[in-house]
Amino acid sequence: MMNNTSIGAIVSTSSQISTAGHNTAKVALAIPRAAFIALIRLNVWGLATLISKRAFLVDAATTATQKAPNMWWDLQAKWRNAWWNIGGNWDEFVSAVNAGKGKKALGFKLAPAGIKTKLKEQGIGSYSALGSIEEQGIGITLEAGIAAASAIIALLLPLLTLMFDNVKKDIPASDFEEAATSTTSSTEASSSMAGAGLIGVAALAAIYFGTMSKK
Repeated sequence: MMNNTSIGAIVSTSSQISTAGHNTAKVALAIPRAAFIALIRLNVWGLATLISKRAFLVDAATTATQKAPNMWWDLQAKWRNAWWNIGGNWDEFVSAVNAGKGKKALGFKLAPAGIKTKLKEQGIGSYSALGSIEEQGIGITLEAGIAAASAIIALLLPLLTLMFDNVKKDIPASDFEEAATSTTSSTEASSSMAGAGLIGVAALAAIYFGTMSKK
């Protein structure tokens, strides 16, 4: 399993590339980056919740429980660097985190193998099937969104998995059940994915779906 020292092997989190490099990535990764932003806004895999609690100031009591190199400012620096290096706008990223952090986490059955492994190590490993028509609609939409965001997910995977240490203290156990009472509808999910460029992303999906854990 990758540790903190290996983060950056896929995309650097320790420094920022040149403005020219940023602008190149801004164009080249526009479609998968927009799809990834949509996933955060939906709180897929609880990302918005975890990032908001671990990479941003919550309160003094929360900060007191954190330890280097995972103080909130350490993790935020990693996210700032990585997001710049893939051509992203920080204000847009923060807006997406704020939009998603209060929503029920969802989509764990579609999580990458690395994230599922971390969850199972913590005794979280039961993902109920999407059963109702509404849940099936959400699942189809999320799978399409994850496919569209696959290039970004692959680039950020070590940093993403770092967010999943000791998740039980930040995400309610009920969120991992993906119950039919989820507050996210397929309509809301589709709306969040609108404009993310879902058409023509089969090649991007191929980059990442080889690492997806099918269950």
